[in-house]
Amino acid sequence: MSTELDRKEIKKPDVFLEHSTTFIHFLNQNIKLVVALFVFALLGAGGFTLYLNLKKNKEQNAYEALYNAQKSLQANLLKSPLEWEKNLKLDIEKLEALSKNYSKTAATFEAYVNLGNLYFDKGNTLKASEYFNLATQSTSHVFLKNSARFLLATAFENSKKYGEAILNLELILQSGEKSLRQNTLLALARNYELKGDKEKAKTEYDRIQKEYPNTSGSKFAEFQKRYAL
Repeated sequence: MSTELDRKEIKKPDVFLEHSTTFIHFLNQNIKLVVALFVFALLGAGGFTLYLNLKKNKEQNAYEALYNAQKSLQANLLKSPLEWEKNLKLDIEKLEALSKNYSKTAATFEAYVNLGNLYFDKGNTLKASEYFNLATQSTSHVFLKNSARFLLATAFENSKKYGEAILNLELILQSGEKSLRQNTLLALARNYELKGDKEKAKTEYDRIQKEYPNTSGSKFAEFQKRYAL
């Protein structure tokens, strides 16, 4: 009997086994690199978790500061409504400091809006417009930005700065966000009317009737076109 090997009987190496062996050899040759990558991945995951925790803590601290400032402001406002600006100076400073110390948080937006509302309610629409403008700059959220911009336009309207009001109302419309659209169109028509531009006011009232038929806004637009323009 021949003892010579029949090469046809020899099986080819298993492909998976071959690849596994190659991979293990690579690990052995590059063990330092593999360990470094593993450590880097762990640090990256840990760093991201730390970032999320810090961000969460920042938001919580910001809202706690906002709550305390609002609570103090409301209490002091009730005590001395006639000398409100003098007696609320410290509370106003707290809200302003919050906006700087906790920038890029939702609490910052609320702080600016609260300050704007405070001055608006007290008749200082110019000061209110400053804070409403800061509120628009403190958020990237479209609805929040537009809400603050609408308040800003209202402050400008009450300051008889109709051109600035119209500019901000147009920016709301250009954003494409729909929830404030009807109120924005009504405000836009009203500001054109107050500015003395009756043709543009009529154009906006026509747009309201076309886009929002059979609504209170449409009925108001019809009334204004008939009796005010």
